[in-house]
Amino acid sequence: MHGKTGASAQVKRMIKGISHITFTVRDLEKTSEMFRTVFGAEEIYSSGDDAHSVSREKFLLAGGLWIALMEGGPAGKKPTTTWPSAYRNPNSMRAWKKSSDSGLK
Repeated sequence: MHGKTGASAQVKRMIKGISHITFTVRDLEKTSEMFRTVFGAEEIYSSGDDAHSVSREKFLLAGGLWIALMEGGPAGKKPTTTWPSAYRNPNSMRAWKKSSDSGLK
């Protein structure tokens, strides 16, 4: 069977889920507050004034989905982060956060 139905079934088999969504935002504090207030997101990590990749960043957890907020300029400039992106569950992300806080890598 070819056509839309066949292609759709192939995509469903290829995609297992969404690991994270990254937003590049102008105001990191206002945006993270909005995610906490509107979506009940939990802040997992904040770089503070440090920029471990190309900008300051925060990682939030909302409904089991990792949301990365990166402070930046206009859309189209792709930030890169050194934070692991292979996490598939919130407990793994919390474990990584604890190990980072303790100085383990």
